[in-house]
Amino acid sequence: MKMPDLPEVLVEEILCRVPATSLKKFRSTCQGWNRTIKDDRSFARKHSEKASKQFLAFKLTKICRVCPITVNLNGRSPSVEVKPELTLVDPRSNSQFDIYRVFHCDGLVLCNPKDSYRVVVWNPLTGETKWIESGGRCGLTFLLGYSRDSKSNSKIYKIMSCFLDTKESEIYEFNSDSWRKIDHDIAPGWGLAGSFYTTVCSLKGNTYWFDRDETKIMSLLMFDFTLETCVSLPLPYKCNGYDTMNLSVVREEKLSVLLQEDYRFKSEIWVTNKIDESTSVVSWTKLLVLDLSDIHISAFGSFLLEEEKKMVLWSEQWLDDRDEEMSKDMIYIVGEDNEVTLVDTGTDTRDVSFPAIFTYVPSLVQINPPGTN
Repeated sequence: MKMPDLPEVLVEEILCRVPATSLKKFRSTCQGWNRTIKDDRSFARKHSEKASKQFLAFKLTKICRVCPITVNLNGRSPSVEVKPELTLVDPRSNSQFDIYRVFHCDGLVLCNPKDSYRVVVWNPLTGETKWIESGGRCGLTFLLGYSRDSKSNSKIYKIMSCFLDTKESEIYEFNSDSWRKIDHDIAPGWGLAGSFYTTVCSLKGNTYWFDRDETKIMSLLMFDFTLETCVSLPLPYKCNGYDTMNLSVVREEKLSVLLQEDYRFKSEIWVTNKIDESTSVVSWTKLLVLDLSDIHISAFGSFLLEEEKKMVLWSEQWLDDRDEEMSKDMIYIVGEDNEVTLVDTGTDTRDVSFPAIFTYVPSLVQINPPGTN
């Protein structure tokens, strides 16, 4: 029995509610569906608004590769499985691109090489990439975010770059495909450049990281991509410094911080209840208090929080006592009972980059202007 033809509007309404990873399979159904899913920017916006979000875990390995991971937190023996690396080919060398730092925002992944002379913005779901020259200056750090068009409310993707040890910063706009200097100090009174060596996260288009002001009090600093300036937000309690501090995003809705004031103290996991950027008001809830004294965590690790199960995945490098230049990618899984599961996610390797674990939300967002690759 032949299925009756459905109105195009109805088909679109159905498709824009299908999870993003499933839509790839539907592209081969017919040419019309393929064009809609692959090339229709208005459909991509509708899909982002109406489809249920999927939350996947990715890992940046020490050998500069991004790999999906599957996490099982059920039962008595939680586990992590690292999947084969994703393909990201450097058009200059026609080989896999070495990723030194990685940053996720709204379904897009910003990848930095070690030399910082250029970056690539990548949609792992669609395979689309945008290679961006950074002006040939080493020592740059990059953040990815977006503002909103005042008329259409559509997202305007941007990259902010900062030159280390200077007040110079620039904005790259995807729409104009060009860089421009920011003519004001985006973070007066803050040691902005050095802070980028800590964890940086994106939430709802803005970016967050730890920093300290002129009084030496640690805070969260948020870069607002609409105003193109920074806003200071308080941490759960005032402190001049922490032995360990880290930042993560919880299901694209909240921020989470891991704070350990001193190695003699337990580690605390806090989550935001509310963030009001305009008034700098943030409310926090303490979710977990963990005794991590038996495992090594450093300022260069990263973590994911499973809020409902009250469990933390911590990605860390494990140095080889026999050879200080050798290390392994490790993930610790720990819950409120302080039972630790140790997972070896990689073979011995010489230090290349710091491993990282992050949440990836698949999206149909298109990077390049229509008609370009």
